[in-house]
Amino acid sequence: MMTCQFVTPRFCNGSVCVLLAAVALGLLLSRPASAQVLDQANGHYYDIIDQAFHWDDAINAAAAHTYNGMQGYLVTITSQQENDFLTNTFGDRAREKWAGAFRTGDGSDPNAGWHWLTGETWDYTNWAPGEPNNAGGVENRMSLKGGGNPLGTWNDTSFDSFSGYIIEYSPTPVPESSPAVSFGLLLALGGVIAACASVCQKKAALLQEARPEKET
Repeated sequence: MMTCQFVTPRFCNGSVCVLLAAVALGLLLSRPASAQVLDQANGHYYDIIDQAFHWDDAINAAAAHTYNGMQGYLVTITSQQENDFLTNTFGDRAREKWAGAFRTGDGSDPNAGWHWLTGETWDYTNWAPGEPNNAGGVENRMSLKGGGNPLGTWNDTSFDSFSGYIIEYSPTPVPESSPAVSFGLLLALGGVIAACASVCQKKAALLQEARPEKET
């Protein structure tokens, strides 16, 4: 149960206080409930954010969300079932939303070099007609296609475009090949190297002190 506390302004009195309290309570009650939805087929939860971000910023924004102890990440759509679930659940809101896919390579073949951020196997796609096309030679990120295209189809776009995003929460750990885990391992390795360097410096200092001074 949520306990609400209202701070009474010094100028507040009588009916004014009642009005302000009613407005505050109305705003509180009008806040949308948690939007996470469960896909019974895979046990994952999903949420959709309409606020527009660059792709890189959407990664950080998704990772800042947690639900039931699970950390969020940009959605990875690895099956037709999952794609259908998202479109059936979110409808037109799912248009022009970032997903966690990126392409490596020179882009000479727009269909090649695609990866999921989580390291999951790239063996399912649902590109819109004519996509991916790497328009302008800069489209190496994936989002759900906008209006005028079949709902749930994909588009390759540039990372600096603005779009909302879909968050996925999985009860299973993120694969070790994912960028997030790799980055964490690099940080840990850096800490070990720093600790070893500190020990070596201390030993060198002790050896230096233990050396007898040369006779003059």
